[in-house]
Amino acid sequence: MRNMSRLLHAWITVAILLAFTLGGCSSEDSASPPATPNYTPEEIQEMIIQTQDENDMVLGDLLEAGMDTVAAMDSVLVRFLEDPDVAWGEVGGQGIAVRYANGMIGGIFVDPADDPESDLEFPDPDPGPALPGKTSAADPELSRAILLSAHYHERAQYTDAIIGAYDWRLGAAGFDTLQFYKNNEVTLDALTHLTGYRIVHFYSHGWAWPSSDNIEEVYLMTGEYWTAESHLKYWNDIENGDLPLVRIHGGTDQFFISPAFIHKYNSLSNKTLVYGGFCYSGLGSWPEYMVEHAGAGGYVGFDWSVLTRWNAGWSQNLILDMLNPAYDPALVMNQWYNSSLAKAYVWRNRVVHLAYTGDRMLRMFDTEETPCNETEEEHDDVWVHARVSVLYPNGAPHAEMPVRVDYRKIHCDGHVGGIDPVFGETGLDGEYSAGTVASFHLDNTQDLIVVRATVGAVQQEKIYQFSYFNGFEGSSLFFPVQAEFTFHF
Repeated sequence: MRNMSRLLHAWITVAILLAFTLGGCSSEDSASPPATPNYTPEEIQEMIIQTQDENDMVLGDLLEAGMDTVAAMDSVLVRFLEDPDVAWGEVGGQGIAVRYANGMIGGIFVDPADDPESDLEFPDPDPGPALPGKTSAADPELSRAILLSAHYHERAQYTDAIIGAYDWRLGAAGFDTLQFYKNNEVTLDALTHLTGYRIVHFYSHGWAWPSSDNIEEVYLMTGEYWTAESHLKYWNDIENGDLPLVRIHGGTDQFFISPAFIHKYNSLSNKTLVYGGFCYSGLGSWPEYMVEHAGAGGYVGFDWSVLTRWNAGWSQNLILDMLNPAYDPALVMNQWYNSSLAKAYVWRNRVVHLAYTGDRMLRMFDTEETPCNETEEEHDDVWVHARVSVLYPNGAPHAEMPVRVDYRKIHCDGHVGGIDPVFGETGLDGEYSAGTVASFHLDNTQDLIVVRATVGAVQQEKIYQFSYFNGFEGSSLFFPVQAEFTFHF
C-alpha cells in the first residue's frame, strides 16, 4: 500500500525545492516492471488517481513558489519515476506523460497550447451567398450533425459561435437540429454512438503524446471523469492505451481517447465529414483511422497546436460554405479547401496548416442534377497532381518532388468521364502524351507551388500556396503534400 499522508505534502514540496536548489535530482533507471496484475477499481484509485493527484498538488506548489514550469515538471517526473508502479515518463510542452507498469497511460496535462488569449485575429467568416427561398435535400439517412465540446466551460464564446453557424445552416440544408454535447456530457458512451451522422465535429483539447518533439499518438480530451463503473466497462480500452486517464492540472482525472477508440465503436459513412477541432489533430494516426478504418469520407485536422480562435473560425467558415444551399450544386471539399480563405497562419515563428484527408469531391448535402447536352458541353481537363515530401518539424522540402498528370474528360454535369493517367511517378519537368507539358516548382521562401501545363499551343499557369496533407504511409516524421490543379483547354 502506498497511501501517503496529506500532512507530509508540504514537507515533500520543500524537499524537492531544496534538492533542485542544491543541484537537481537524478534517478537511475528502474528495474523491469513487474508482471501486470488484474487491478480492481479500488487499486486503480490508489495506484493511479491518488498518485497523479498528489503529484499535481506538488507541481502546483512548485509553480506557486516561482519555479520555472519545465523545471517543476522535471522534478515531479522524478517523483513519478520513483514509484514502482510507474514504468516510464517524459516531460513535454503540454505536461508530464506517464506509462504505468500495468499498461495504462496517464500523467498531468498542464498546457492545452491553444492560446485563447492570442491576438492573431481570424478573418471574419464569409457567410457566402444569401440563402435561397427553398431548402436543399440532405440524404434522409444521413441528415444529422453532432458537435462534442468537452472544454465548453473554457471555450464557451467560441463554441457558441460554432453553434450559431450550425443553427443558421442546418435547416436550410435539410438537416435535423444539431446534436450538441458539452463538458461532462461528452462521455465515453456518447463517443461510441457516432454512427449515422453526416458531420462529426470534435472541439476539445488534444495532447501530443508523449511530447510534441516525439509524437507517438495524439489523444483527445473527453468530459468523462474516472469512475469505478467506467473502469469496469472500458477496462480493455484503458489497459491497451486507447483511454489514457489523465490528471488535468489543478482539476480532475479525465479520460482522453485515441482514434482507435472511435474506430472500434463506430462505423462511419463515406459521406461523413469528421472535423478534428483540437490541437495536433492532423498528426498521430487520426487521419488514417478516421478515413481508412472508421470509414469517413473526409477528415479535417491541423499539423500542429492550433489557436482556438482559428480552429473555431475555420469550422464556422466550413459550415457556412459547405452547408449553404445557395450553391447549386453543393460545394465539394476541394472547392472549400482551395477557396480564398487562408488555410494557414504564422504563430511563434511556425506555420500552422489546416489539412484535409479524404474524398476531395465530398459534399454535405445533395442537389438535383441539371440535365445537360453532354455532346455539346463536355470538355477536356488536364489534372496536374503535385506531391511533395516535406521534412517535419522544420519544414525543409526534399529535392525529389514527383508529379503526375492525368488527362480526363469532364462532362457538363460535372462528372468525370474517362480517366487516362498520362504517366506515373516521375521527375519535375517533362513532355508527356498528347502534347501535354507540366512543370513544377516549389518556392521555399513563400511556400508556393507553380504549375504550368501546355496542350498544343495553349499554356496556362497556376500558383498554389500549399498546406500539409497527412499521408498514410511512411515515417511519422514525413508529411506528403498533395496539390491538385485543373486546367481547362
